[in-house]
Amino acid sequence: MSYEHVRKLLKKMKLEGMSLMLESALEEWSKCEKDATELVEELLKAENKSFKAKKYETALRYSGFPFCKSLDEFDFNFQPSIDAKKIKELKR
Repeated sequence: MSYEHVRKLLKKMKLEGMSLMLESALEEWSKCEKDATELVEELLKAENKSFKAKKYETALRYSGFPFCKSLDEFDFNFQPSIDAKKIKELKR
């Protein structure tokens, strides 16, 4: 089975994380002579990360929030009653 065929199958199965990581994982695997299970593990970790990111994006999209804002962007001067140090500590 050729490399391109494997990539097409991964995309067809909607395994984008594995598809994106395939080339670099194969290069690293051939250099380090890792066990094949380690290669599969790396690809599965990449797919899991991609899955979680998609799940987060979908939840955010369906949340109905008018815009996305992080704590780093919050203007604590606008709301002085909020203790910025405590919020940053809780963030960690």
